Amino acid sequence: MPVEIIETTDSITALMQFRTSTIYEMLVSLNTILLGQRHTDLTGRMRQTLGDSFIEELSQASGRFWHGGALLEFAVDYPDHHDVPGFIEYVRQMDENTFLFYLTGRIIPAKQIAATHGDPALLVEAMSYYPHHPDEATMRPVMEDVRAFQTRITGLWERYWTGFFQYELAGLPERWADAIADKEHFLAREGGRALLELLTTSDKMPDPLPPNQPWTEIVCVPVYFISSRSYRFFGYGNNTVIFDSERTEERIRLINQNKEEALNVAKALGDSTRLSILQLIAQGEHHWHGKRLAEKLDLSPSAVSRALAQLRDSGLIAEEHHDNQTVTYRLVRESITSLPGKILEYLFG
Repeated sequence: MPVEIIETTDSITALMQFRTSTIYEMLVSLNTILLGQRHTDLTGRMRQTLGDSFIEELSQASGRFWHGGALLEFAVDYPDHHDVPGFIEYVRQMDENTFLFYLTGRIIPAKQIAATHGDPALLVEAMSYYPHHPDEATMRPVMEDVRAFQTRITGLWERYWTGFFQYELAGLPERWADAIADKEHFLAREGGRALLELLTTSDKMPDPLPPNQPWTEIVCVPVYFISSRSYRFFGYGNNTVIFDSERTEERIRLINQNKEEALNVAKALGDSTRLSILQLIAQGEHHWHGKRLAEKLDLSPSAVSRALAQLRDSGLIAEEHHDNQTVTYRLVRESITSLPGKILEYLFG
C-alpha cells in the first residue's frame, strides 16, 4: 500500500493504534439491545432466536451497570480478541476479587478490594475519589454472592454467543477494516488529538489511573452494533476508545448537513402563517399561487411572498412554472417525512 506521511504530530499521535475485536463487538451489541435506540433489526432477530425472556434476564443481570456498558472492561487484558469462547471462560474462572476489579472499572486494585471483606459500603468508600464509581445499591446484590453473579453473566454471554451472535458476524470484518482505513487516513492528515476529538468529542486525555501511571497506548476499536458515537475506558496506561465503524468522515459530513437541513425545516414550520400556507398547498397542490393564498388567508402579498420564500428555501415546497407565467407550489413530502430520521441520526449517530 502507498506510504503515508504524518503531517501533523502531537504528544498522543505516537500512542494511537487500531485493533479489531469480536469480543467488544459482542459486548457492545448486548448494550445496544438493552438501550433499544439503534439496530432494532438485531434485537428483532435475537428475540426470534433466544426469546423475549433473554432481554429481561440480561437487563436484570447487567442493566444496573450502565446497561452492560461497564462490562466492556473485562476484555481489556484478554490477549485474543477474536476468541469469544476463551474470553467467556477466562471471566468465568476469575477469582472473585479480580472479577470485582474489572466490574468496578479497575478503579482500585484487587488486593484493596479483598481488604473490604465483601462489604459493599467499604468498597464504594474506597472508590469514592473517582466520580463515576458504582454506588452501594448497585454493588450490594452482587457482593452478596459474587460467584453466582459471575456465573450468571458469563452464562448469558455464552448463551448469546453460541445461540445467536456468532452467526451475525458476516460482513463485519470488512466494515472494521474500512473504518480503520478511514481513521488511519484522518490520523495521518490531522494527528492524534484531532482523531481523539473526532471519536470522543474531546481532544483531552483523562487523568491517569492510577495517578502515577503514564499513558502507553490509545487503542481505537471499530464496532458496528453500537448505540452511541463511542465508548471510552482507561487505566494502567491504556486508553481504549470503541467507536462506531460507520461514522466515517463522509457520514459525519452528511449528518451535519442533515442537521442543518432539519433546522431549516423546523424553523420554517415554527410559524402559524407559514404552516397555514403549507396546509393549503398540501391539500390543493398545483392550485395555489401567491395572490390566491393572500386572498384566502387575508394577508398582504408581500407577507405571503416572504413566507413562500422561506418555505421554498427550506425545501418544504417547490415551484411549478406554467405557460401563462403563473407560479404555483407543491409540497415536497420527503422534507417532512425525513425530518425525524435526520434528527434521530444526529442525536444517536
